[in-house]
Amino acid sequence: MSDASNRGPRHEPPQKPLSDAEESLHTTHNAMSLAEQKRGRVKPATWIVLILLALVAMIVPYWFGRDLAMNRTDSLVAVLQLFDPRGLAIISWLSVVITFAALGGAVAGWKRRLMGVVAFVTFAIEQFLGGFSLLKGDFWYSTYVVFHDDSIYANAVNLGILSATVGLMVFAILFVAVLVLIKRNSPLNILTRGASALSLFLITELIALIVVLFGGLIAI
Repeated sequence: MSDASNRGPRHEPPQKPLSDAEESLHTTHNAMSLAEQKRGRVKPATWIVLILLALVAMIVPYWFGRDLAMNRTDSLVAVLQLFDPRGLAIISWLSVVITFAALGGAVAGWKRRLMGVVAFVTFAIEQFLGGFSLLKGDFWYSTYVVFHDDSIYANAVNLGILSATVGLMVFAILFVAVLVLIKRNSPLNILTRGASALSLFLITELIALIVVLFGGLIAI
């Protein structure tokens, strides 16, 4: 009987477990490979189209709204008088909040196409509102020059947009603070994940809106 027949089944030598450094390199390599694959799927033409759409949503509605304010003031005021100033502040606030919430959802991978369309539409609405309300850093004087005693409506729109922007800035500071200052195993890290981050964002935005609605700013 040959020597081959006398040999038992061959056993592979046990693999040596990877050291921490080797495992880290292996994980990093896999992550880089995945990132390169995703990067390869993104076509430059897609980015160009997205940038052009963003510019259209930014420029066209804003200048259309501004044209209404400057050249069709009486007609615009007649429409604005149908609303309560606080209602206009809520509408403009919502346009900003929904825009950034949709963008956050798209980044997180929640139905990206739908979230992108929602962000595009609400951003265009926000730009239109900012256009006819003459939104800028110090809008009180310019709105009074154009709208006179009816400037309260344009001021309410501007305050809604600005309150949402301030709320976003506060949320960003809190989010970064949790990422930088809180340990990974801390329960507070849940604030940076999914629905918890969205809840924190909405809470800060609601606080900013409440300050505008009931802080007497609209009546100034």
